[in-house]
Amino acid sequence: MEPSRKPVPGTTAAFVAWDGDDERGHPAGAGMYFYELRTEARRLSGRAVVLR
Repeated sequence: MEPSRKPVPGTTAAFVAWDGDDERGHPAGAGMYFYELRTEARRLSGRAVVLR
């Protein structure tokens, strides 16, 4: 699972997207997934729901 990282113009923020595939390139099953995004200054965690 390799997210794409695209800078948001005019800010220091970035947009992160997940294509819904697992590490082997197969579609992830329906369910709740937990994520964590880290920078040098901050850590953000949350959950995402995949409905198929």
